[in-house]
Amino acid sequence: MIRFLHYFGFALWMGGGWATMALVVKSRKETAATRVGLFRLLPASFGVMAGGAAITVLSGVALAMRLSRLGLGARLGEPGLILMQAAGLLGAVMVLALGAPTARKLAKLAAIEPLPPEFERLRKRQAAVSSVAGVLGLLALVGATLM
Repeated sequence: MIRFLHYFGFALWMGGGWATMALVVKSRKETAATRVGLFRLLPASFGVMAGGAAITVLSGVALAMRLSRLGLGARLGEPGLILMQAAGLLGAVMVLALGAPTARKLAKLAAIEPLPPEFERLRKRQAAVSSVAGVLGLLALVGATLM
């Protein structure tokens, strides 16, 4: 059950990220009103990603504790597992601490006509945070395959 939650959380996290990325990239060719509408919906997608990241980290901690209880604590020192845990934890912190709050701020600013100057700065921050968190999530996946 814990392993299922771990996979499910990761699917929510990465799937939500990839879907959001595809929408944002596609919206570059759309009108300003369409892009603003997308940014108003951004907190919902980050809610899915943040929930998935939290489920993934918490179930990962439970799985590590289970390994220790089974006397397999030495496996926690394997390079693949270390990469998966470190990259996953850093990526989750970025999504939870930086990405989700920035998405909420962007949604509030998107409701203001005309867009305030702070909107563009936050949009660029969101793009950077999302990109780095996505790469860290993929690194965690690579680490999982090395186990």
